[in-house]
Amino acid sequence: MRRHPNGFPRYFDKGDNFSAAAMKHFKKHKLLPSTRHSIYSFRHSFKDQLKAAEAPEELIDELMAHAKAAIRRRLRLEAQAEISSSDRLDAAAA
Repeated sequence: MRRHPNGFPRYFDKGDNFSAAAMKHFKKHKLLPSTRHSIYSFRHSFKDQLKAAEAPEELIDELMAHAKAAIRRRLRLEAQAEISSSDRLDAAAA
């Protein structure tokens, strides 16, 4: 991390570039279980394993490089508030 504290400019905000480079490396070194597997399936298997281990959502988002975790949390809270508001309106109408 000292050499590249802000990541690698070549891959920053360019997921396709990283996926292509990672796939090339994984295929060359035969690191995928079969030809049907990809970096995408590897990432999501990793995420499934983190969930199975009951890792906190914030940690999963950080490890998966989901920068928009805060936005998802905000949207979830807004949806919950909207449902609560709707429930109060339904109760008042009854």
